[in-house]
Amino acid sequence: MVTAGGAALTWLRWADGREGPARPDPVLAICVDADGRVLLARQWCQGPQRVVAEFPGGNTDPGETYEDAIRRELMEEVGLFPHRLTAIGRTLISTRRSGAGLRWFVATDLERRSLPSDPGEEIAVEWVRPEEIDRRIAAGDLDSGSLLAGWALFRAIGPHAGWASGR
Repeated sequence: MVTAGGAALTWLRWADGREGPARPDPVLAICVDADGRVLLARQWCQGPQRVVAEFPGGNTDPGETYEDAIRRELMEEVGLFPHRLTAIGRTLISTRRSGAGLRWFVATDLERRSLPSDPGEEIAVEWVRPEEIDRRIAAGDLDSGSLLAGWALFRAIGPHAGWASGR
């Protein structure tokens, strides 16, 4: 693609199959426990060179459903199996140079169940009240773009009393 100023840009990823077979979107989940608390996953991130709080998730393997992918990722990353998943939307990763998106779920009715994590993946978890996430966002302490996008979807859906029970 050439910009209006004549600069050539390389697309990172098309939304369709122009660069080969289209890859499925990565998946992320906002895990809500029976008390209405939300799980934050903290891990070292190379880009910003610091620990970043995010919602757990990861890539969808070819042929895997989004629901199967998020269940696998949650078991690998935070040792949880969600008996109930609610799809809440899709957000674009970067509209300027990619058509890739993130598939978002709310995960409830959680059971402790794990799979081996990816090599080098060390993730700490923290359960917090939704109001605490709002406070940390306002203070600038939570600044992951994906976390902010997913939280906006979660908050836009409206009353969350049903999330605690998963029903």
